[in-house]
Amino acid sequence: MSDKKSADAVERVSEHPDFAIFSYARLSMDASIPRSTNMEALIGQNARPEMIDTISIARHVTPETSPSFIYSTTADQTVNSMNATAYYDACKREGVPVELHIFELGKHGTGMGQNLRGESELEIWPLLLEHWMQLHGWMSPAATER
Repeated sequence: MSDKKSADAVERVSEHPDFAIFSYARLSMDASIPRSTNMEALIGQNARPEMIDTISIARHVTPETSPSFIYSTTADQTVNSMNATAYYDACKREGVPVELHIFELGKHGTGMGQNLRGESELEIWPLLLEHWMQLHGWMSPAATER
């Protein structure tokens, strides 16, 4: 928690993120969302329901959740894009500013979507992110002028 009266500048800054950017992220542990990988390496062999709930980010969205930009692809065989929609829906229910983009093409780990053979539609997502950040005042148009 920040201390607005502290002499230390770091102590006067909030630890709450101004925004969140999720790209092909596992945001829900809901068993109804198909997955191609097991989670045992992350949560153990026989994880208790409380553990699963703890790491299911979509279940913990509140009105104080940071505004979020979400990028996913339908073709991702590692993290189903239903994770993105579950988190988006949770944000909408709580009134959290949120933007979601799900592209048809693109495997897991497409990075910034540049120079991907046969997946040129993904090249636009960094620009969409830039515009979203400008919309909220986290990036000035001058920051990206070429």
